Amino acid sequence: MKKQIRQAQKKDLSRIAEISVFVKRIQFRPIFQNDDFSFNELQVLNVIKDYEPVLDKIFVFDDSIVKGFIYIQKQEIVQLYVDAFFQNQKIGSKLIEYAIQYFSVSTLWALEKNINAIRFYNRHDFYPTSIKKLEEGTNEYLIQLKRNQNVLILGDSNTWGFDPRSYFGSKYKKNWIDYLDVDGFSFEGNGINGRLLHDILDYVPTCYDLVLIMLGTNDLLQGRKVDDIVLEMKQYICHFKNAGIICPPVIKIKEFEQKSKELNEKYQEINCFCIPYQEVSLAYDGVHLSEEGHKQFGQYISEYIKKYL
Repeated sequence: MKKQIRQAQKKDLSRIAEISVFVKRIQFRPIFQNDDFSFNELQVLNVIKDYEPVLDKIFVFDDSIVKGFIYIQKQEIVQLYVDAFFQNQKIGSKLIEYAIQYFSVSTLWALEKNINAIRFYNRHDFYPTSIKKLEEGTNEYLIQLKRNQNVLILGDSNTWGFDPRSYFGSKYKKNWIDYLDVDGFSFEGNGINGRLLHDILDYVPTCYDLVLIMLGTNDLLQGRKVDDIVLEMKQYICHFKNAGIICPPVIKIKEFEQKSKELNEKYQEINCFCIPYQEVSLAYDGVHLSEEGHKQFGQYISEYIKKYL
């Protein structure tokens, strides 16, 4: 099947400009109420000149007809327009999902009065911030929208929330992920009791902006060497384009405590985002977080992400 979204080419310029002009007239004329601009200044030939220098930053939706386009600069969506004849066909959604997947776009500006556009962006996790600016030459405000960064956390029983006091392997009512509170971030925990690091080597999540791995404890408890665990962690970090590490709790069992500290130290030497471990309350077994420890750990991770991400 023909690829629907592609890099814009010079031959697309007139079509891109045509879409831009007519969508702007339809959407913005009721807001600006400036017919001189809408019908005299806003002309396809003039707009072509604006797009030509930035053609390498524009991607078009083309299924034998160019029906829409998105203009991306670094991690910002500068423009996203779909021809009025082809709206409500999920073309805009496909363009924005493409931009998120391949460019990790996180910000954009929209007219404050363009309610339909803001609702559309809301559906894709872009939400208004408190930052506004005047549209040049007008009295209308643009509002900045930012996308929540979706973070997946891969872990073991400490991520699942295992309560070692239970007879039947139950969990605490809240685990440390439930205490995470960082504006602009959404967190999803994926914890499995007894999980080893190699259990995730073939697991390739694609719909997350960041994957954080908190594993290694069970590997140590099974007698694996620290260097072997670290090597495996490096393989996973390289395997996924945007992965980081959360150093797991230091095991408070004499036989494993020093190795646990060594593992965390070597994790921090890996060339990736890494959250060092901070002492929090552990349960009686010296391995699992206590109920209070989950709260402490979640608060610590929140503050660290706010500071460094």
